[in-house]
Amino acid sequence: MRSILLAGPLLALAFVPSSARYTVAVAGDKQAPPPIVGMGSCAARGCHGGLTTPGQPTTSPNAFSGWIARDPHAGAYAVLTNAASKRIMRNLTPLEETEVPAATDDVRCLACHSTPALALGDLNANRKLLEEGVGCEACHGGAKNWTGPHAAWSGPTDSPVPRRDKYRDHGMTWLNDTTDRAKACVGCHVGSIGTEPRQEVDHQLIAAGHPRLSFEYHSYMKLVPRHWAEVNRTNTGPPVPTGPPNALAEWRVGQEVCAGAALTLLKEQAKSGPWPELAQLDCFGCHHDLQPESWRQRLAAQPGRRLGEVPWNRWAWPLPVRVWSDTEGKYRELIASLSSREKATLAADALVKLIGTDFTPAKLTDAQLDRMSWDDAAQYYLALVAVHDATPAAIDHERMQEVRRWLELRNQKVRANSPATYRVGKDFPPPSRLFEGVWRK
Repeated sequence: MRSILLAGPLLALAFVPSSARYTVAVAGDKQAPPPIVGMGSCAARGCHGGLTTPGQPTTSPNAFSGWIARDPHAGAYAVLTNAASKRIMRNLTPLEETEVPAATDDVRCLACHSTPALALGDLNANRKLLEEGVGCEACHGGAKNWTGPHAAWSGPTDSPVPRRDKYRDHGMTWLNDTTDRAKACVGCHVGSIGTEPRQEVDHQLIAAGHPRLSFEYHSYMKLVPRHWAEVNRTNTGPPVPTGPPNALAEWRVGQEVCAGAALTLLKEQAKSGPWPELAQLDCFGCHHDLQPESWRQRLAAQPGRRLGEVPWNRWAWPLPVRVWSDTEGKYRELIASLSSREKATLAADALVKLIGTDFTPAKLTDAQLDRMSWDDAAQYYLALVAVHDATPAAIDHERMQEVRRWLELRNQKVRANSPATYRVGKDFPPPSRLFEGVWRK
């Protein structure tokens, strides 16, 4: 299940100086108890805990069984106890302190490696629920008020109240269309600091060894075993099976939702804290060797950017999407304004207004291709995967396999999945040659 998205680059580890204090949660912090009841309310044999076997289609009666057996979210809390997490916490702890806090006691870790609402309460009292990982209620909402009533929403109804309103009134998250589903993902997989608990992988955490967030919705949804049936629940009769969403439409929605979340995160970071937040910039802008003459200089010499300026993290708004949606100009305005909190907020607002512009993936010119960073190239590849999923005849599958091999740098003696290793080898082909022949028509 390996993907160029599953792990972002592990940048050089850096110890945090003593003056940079890292605050961890103290078990016993008292706040209003979250309306979380735990997965036991879903796992009964008569609810969603029916028997399941490998290869068996998942339906409502065995949704929990399929999820707990195959979905990586179920193991999210356990990750906090592995060697990598312990190393990250050691790196975040000032050197003169001998006691290293556990990631399982850190609100910033628990905000995404468990059901987020639980991170706000008494950690000791919530420990059993925290250990369930990113459980049902992380996506579906706290079940205290809907555990019983929601069973009636799956059958025919003569009620004038739409099902979506019933979900809202009982605190259950509506996940029955692609946009709402993508919005449920981006809090953890892109970041959100406007609400509690704060969900953010900042530069300090990346420097300590946490992978950066490189989320592309369509590809992730292909990797996650679906524990639900695709049905239309907006009608008054029984839910009607619809089949999986169109791959290209799902990709496009993912691009819009993820870009919107990234811009919202940027605006929130501009309000307070370190500025600019280095995690919002292109890792490769700084993490490379300086050379008297380099292809990086040619890459930087483009309209709207001066040599030496660090570009914004292009994963959220890669060059292909900027070209296809004709948002290049507004993107350049954002890059030019990053030195100022106020100007960056205004530029982000202008870019947000363009989200939703209808566009279709198409061939790029050689000049456009050769301006790509690793992020641009990886996102272009993933867009072509969506095109192939929707229209297999449009894309050459064998050529795409070759592109993937190069982007993962399997033939290089370097760490894969890292923009910092993009074009390290002298034999790495320029993007115009790398993507040559992938479009059949």
